[in-house]
Amino acid sequence: MHHSLKSPSARFCFLRRLSQWGAASFAMFAIAVLGAAEVTIQRDIRYHAPDGAVDAGIDEFCRLDLYLPDVSPTGGFPLIVLFHGGGLNSGSRKHMADLSQRFATAGIAVANATYRRHPKVNFPIYVEDAARAVAWAAQHGESKGMRPGALFVGGHSAGGYLAALLAADARYLRKAGVTDGSVAGYIPISGQLITHSQVRKELGLTRLTILSNEAAPLYHLRRDMAPILFLVGDKDMPARVEETRLFVAAANDIAKNPNISVLVFFVFFFFFFFFFVFFFVFFFFFFFFFFLSRSWWYLTAVTALSEIACLLRTTRVAWR
Repeated sequence: MHHSLKSPSARFCFLRRLSQWGAASFAMFAIAVLGAAEVTIQRDIRYHAPDGAVDAGIDEFCRLDLYLPDVSPTGGFPLIVLFHGGGLNSGSRKHMADLSQRFATAGIAVANATYRRHPKVNFPIYVEDAARAVAWAAQHGESKGMRPGALFVGGHSAGGYLAALLAADARYLRKAGVTDGSVAGYIPISGQLITHSQVRKELGLTRLTILSNEAAPLYHLRRDMAPILFLVGDKDMPARVEETRLFVAAANDIAKNPNISVLVFFVFFFFFFFFFVFFFVFFFFFFFFFFLSRSWWYLTAVTALSEIACLLRTTRVAWR
């Protein structure tokens, strides 16, 4: 495949951004359909508290906001640690606030974490910060209502890179005190799987230097990785889909790990999806409420939809 180095057009940038957030939009729409619940937010929790004097960067950036569902299901709720994007040199956990709220509304607790970034620090400090955030969640999650064995890690863009690297290179979580197997699965959204462009810059390399070294999730493929579900848009940043598929293919075929999957979201699918849903909802309300509201057909349909909603709320994902 030929890749042009020309500046992307405005249309391409729009489609790229649309598809980049396709997965998040789909999730938020599904959550909205299933219903809303109250959410409690505990803000500015410092997850890294070293002994002695605390560095100003640690005090400012090594913090998380905890989103907790007010109604906890029997046995507790899942908890996902989310990391924001920003190229490892910018960004804020505010960027993940809406998604965190939506997840918590659906009964999934979220630890929305930020981390130190370049130019204040270089690789691997931001990865170590991410590992410490996961360690905090592993240590305190159950006391907050997390179901045992239901800790997940995800992130978008640079945050997806951090999540993927934690999944692939077990040394970071071990160093932070997280025992192997504590994380049930990882969900990186649009993350780099080769050596991140910011790390390449720190090494004095150009963005066009394709590299897979110890800073790359791809470098650390192994058979015993926890399940990973990659989400990426078909109009995402150049080569993002290809490198994600390369990682998944290598994990499945070379490392013989069947628990690594990728879900590519297509822009035109979402146009069609929302178009279809709009008319389906219109038809449902018009037909059932105005014509069959007093018949057993209405009761059967409402009961079926309620059962489907409950099933979606409680079904555990089969990672393949």
